[in-house]
Amino acid sequence: MAGYYDVSLNDNVCTSGANSGVHCSVKITDMSRMWDDKRGAVSTIVGVRQGAGIAAIQGDSGGPVAVPYSSGKVGAVGMIQAVSSPMMTGTSCGSARVRGTNKCSKTVLFTSMRTIARSFNAPLVTG
Repeated sequence: MAGYYDVSLNDNVCTSGANSGVHCSVKITDMSRMWDDKRGAVSTIVGVRQGAGIAAIQGDSGGPVAVPYSSGKVGAVGMIQAVSSPMMTGTSCGSARVRGTNKCSKTVLFTSMRTIARSFNAPLVTG
């Protein structure tokens, strides 16, 4: 981890979920979409996977969103919150550790890592 990376519209990021693994070529399409997690609405950033594949699947929530650097380190962009419509299921979701009836999507909603750190008054650990 090399530090924070603040994205803008049209930037590309990678998601890394515990259930489905790493997905890159996820393009930022919206910097502020409200999402209700049943505990209250939060502002999220929207990324859409370009080309084939998904951006995330249920079970990936809490995973990192990052920008890879040529040095092998990554910039911390955010944390996966949810997938968004249109949803897919079954073999359309690709491989997953736990498939079940999980829904996946090319569209992922995530919270900025800088926002998360500020909310918890916590530093970003780099190394």
